[in-house]
Amino acid sequence: MKNKIFALSVSILMVFDAIIPLNSIAYGEKYSELKFNSEYYSKEPDFNLWDKFIKYDLCITDYDSLTDEEKELCEFIFKTERSANGTIICERARRILAGDNNIGERITLEQLNDCYGIWDNYSPFKYGYQNYIDCVPDIKCLDKWNDYNEYWLDDEGTMRVQFTGENSGSLSDKIHIYKENGLYEIETKKFLNIDAEGKKFYVPENYIENNGDYYYIKDDNTAVLVKSKYSETSFASSEKIIVPDEINGYPVTAIERWAFLNSCATEIILPDTIEFINAGAFQSNIYLEKINIPSNLKYIGEEAFAYCDSLKEINIDSPKLNISPYAFYGDRQLVNVNLNVKSIDNNAFQNCTSLKNLILSNNIEKIGFEAFYNCSSLENISLPDSLKIIGCGAFSKYSEEENSIKSITIPSNVKVIGALPRAKGEAPTSGFYVPPTDPLTEEQPCAFSSDCVIYGYQNTESELYANENNLKFIPLDLKYDANQDGNIDIADILTVAAYVANSKKNLISEQAVINADVQDSGNGLDANDCLMIQKYIYNGN
Repeated sequence: MKNKIFALSVSILMVFDAIIPLNSIAYGEKYSELKFNSEYYSKEPDFNLWDKFIKYDLCITDYDSLTDEEKELCEFIFKTERSANGTIICERARRILAGDNNIGERITLEQLNDCYGIWDNYSPFKYGYQNYIDCVPDIKCLDKWNDYNEYWLDDEGTMRVQFTGENSGSLSDKIHIYKENGLYEIETKKFLNIDAEGKKFYVPENYIENNGDYYYIKDDNTAVLVKSKYSETSFASSEKIIVPDEINGYPVTAIERWAFLNSCATEIILPDTIEFINAGAFQSNIYLEKINIPSNLKYIGEEAFAYCDSLKEINIDSPKLNISPYAFYGDRQLVNVNLNVKSIDNNAFQNCTSLKNLILSNNIEKIGFEAFYNCSSLENISLPDSLKIIGCGAFSKYSEEENSIKSITIPSNVKVIGALPRAKGEAPTSGFYVPPTDPLTEEQPCAFSSDCVIYGYQNTESELYANENNLKFIPLDLKYDANQDGNIDIADILTVAAYVANSKKNLISEQAVINADVQDSGNGLDANDCLMIQKYIYNGN
């Protein structure tokens, strides 16, 4: 396995002892010297949760086929996360186990000199695209305002760098390095505060202003659109906004966080050079009706297109793309969605209440937790053969009073239904306490509404899940088999014909009716069903 990150010959306990918790530091306080503290990892893991963890958290359905190294990673993740007294994620180990090719090398102390900070370019919660070091953290601590990312400088985790975490999103000017019992701080570069028409925002020093737009030039000689002149505007503009493919000779490859926040744009044209659209880039563009998604796109950040209330159609043909959580959350006028992507993450299209037409390409491997939650206009969906994982609540609804998907067809390749969501730490609020979540021990919502009919194959995950959740299950492998003899032939045509001629005299079972109702499913049997079965037989099935 490439880029092995854990010397697992070192005992798990030694690794626990090497990690420093930050739960004693309040947000806004100056960091003080911290000591090694094994008490943070003092809980005894409950191994009764192991099987659930493997299947529904890591989504591994053939554990015995894993290599010894992969099994060690599974054990490391389970023991580390389950023994912690707070909410942590072993991010790097999880990504390696999942075969992620964007892990990259470990950071070095030399890289930290004069840097802006450390971030994972492919994290849905990444704060900015400026000149950060791109590195996947070993540990994500998600508790309170003290959340942090921890980057190990060695395989044992005895020397660690801690930096801004997932919730605060602040641009820290210090990096904290822990070695043995000491704390060391490195000053990072400062940000330039630009005051444009009374609006303050931050961009790095090496930026370009062009016709009211601000671009940042990265070290690799590519440009990032940091702030559009159309952001934070009040009235709809009929002007077609075109993002250039280059600026001063630098190709434009990314749209920064909030670059078009609250824009007045009704139509935006993006160049094919765009590979990154960062979190919230087009958030709350309430007038936006049309935008193209470049085929080379590698990343759409969290809430990138959330609350675009006028957006009615989105077509994404980016086969390597993983859509981040909440990317299109709350787009209430979105009717047509056509997706050729790798995966759809948690809550990506939640509350798209007008969504009626959903086309998923035979490329998608995962649909995450509540990805299409409360999409109340969706009625019938066929999932692609490429799909392997469906998350909890993926197609469910708020309440029984809401409309919901009537039926869903699930291919036999789906191995996990009810994949667990990401754990959340104790939330920072001023008015009330929001406890942390533990998906492994808490009850999770069904992937589908209680009145949804599941079409699937016998002895597969879809049938097992339907039975466990009291959902109606209709076997696809019995389709056309009107006389339920396990074969599809002329006898099935005769059975349907006799039933249509006199249903009281020529009785057949309810399941037989379901099997033979292949034309306008749900409308009962008629001569058209006979014709469809005949075509099925003579076309060679």
